[in-house]
Amino acid sequence: MPSSAGKPTIYVSSTFVDLKEHRATLKIALERAGFDVECMEKYPTFDERPLDHCLADVAACDVYVLLMAHRYGYRPPRDNPENRSITQLEYEEAGRHATKPRLSFTVDQDHPWPPPMADRGEDEKDLARFRAIVEERHGVSRFTTPDQLSTLVLQALQRLDLQPATKAGERTYTPAELQAWVERHQGRLAAAFEALQVVRARRVHVPLEVRLALATGPEEASRLLSPADLEPLLESGGNHVLLLSGDGGAGKTSLAFAIARWWLAGEPGDVVRIPVVIETALSPGETVADRVRGWLEGQLAGAPEGDLEPALVEALLAAKRLVPIVDHLSELTPAAREHLLAALPPGLV
Repeated sequence: MPSSAGKPTIYVSSTFVDLKEHRATLKIALERAGFDVECMEKYPTFDERPLDHCLADVAACDVYVLLMAHRYGYRPPRDNPENRSITQLEYEEAGRHATKPRLSFTVDQDHPWPPPMADRGEDEKDLARFRAIVEERHGVSRFTTPDQLSTLVLQALQRLDLQPATKAGERTYTPAELQAWVERHQGRLAAAFEALQVVRARRVHVPLEVRLALATGPEEASRLLSPADLEPLLESGGNHVLLLSGDGGAGKTSLAFAIARWWLAGEPGDVVRIPVVIETALSPGETVADRVRGWLEGQLAGAPEGDLEPALVEALLAAKRLVPIVDHLSELTPAAREHLLAALPPGLV
């Protein structure tokens, strides 16, 4: 059932240490997409994680997500006569609710995995039997990296057409209203972008070949980037992060601003998108949407009433009509980088 905030709840079930990084990345991606997430981090220790509480959370969720690698998992000592793992018990509980979707994901069996994180003996046999049951009933999607897993889960949720419920009294905006907002302000905001010192210093962009790599596909051969290459990121559905990586001084920031100029010119698709540059760490409790709105307030003094409402800014971000550009990401402290990545809005960054 949706949470009190009107968000669908996703229960993520997996073994603990071996999938910790995958689960953490997935949790951030799901929360950024507007879902509530229930997972084992809610329970600090096994002693505080009694089986009945876990199964109650599974029963109450909207979608159950199973992650499997090479461990069978913890076997609760009580109320468990068949000595099954808590992961399998959660999977079976989800199956008792006929209308509850069950999405299952398993690590690619050919993907390298640390030997200490792989079961042997009876646990390995029980895991193989459990995996066979899951695959026979409704199949699995295979993943390797945490980012690939997050992409696969979000795509599966999109196919379910599971959308966060609108809060009572919350304002919604049509595409026509968002287009009208962009048309009113694109001139001032484009000039403000070009006036930034970091942008002025990169007025001339020398195109260099890049290698494109989608989270779910192989790396492509080197070539010059074009606006059409970015079309998959600009489709109406889904949230995306475009990561520009390379050595210091390779031209990452210059390329980011060249892309921003394409969007300001309506390329691709004849749709204008407004870039907002973020160069410093967020303040405690601040989100990327907060920072974007603060910059807009500084540029749009005297804007019509309602043009800077938080819900409108969030709608523009979700529709990819406002696009944050985060510069100097690698130069932030690990804590500041983690805070920023956890505070990304829906849409494209």
